Amino acid sequence: TLNWADMGTIGWLVDGAAIVNQVPLQRTSYGPYSRAMIRVCKEESFHQRQGYEILLHLMREKITLSSSGAGASGSVPFQSVSASRTYSF
Repeated sequence: TLNWADMGTIGWLVDGAAIVNQVPLQRTSYGPYSRAMIRVCKEESFHQRQGYEILLHLMREKITLSSSGAGASGSVPFQSVSASRTYSF
């Protein structure tokens, strides 16, 4: 079963690797493909940033729970920092 840590890790690292592979394709000589890859890379950048924010939130929450003496076994609801932002592509 996937949890928020898995989702954040996948978003941050796997989508980051996809960006590394896809950025060179933006400079292809075939115009429609090149333009499409620009949009794809922007979308992947959003997923990478969202994954990073998920992990950052979870790490900060873990530090807060640890310092307050509460156990980490309780479920902490996640509210994405990026949910309050508007992204235009």
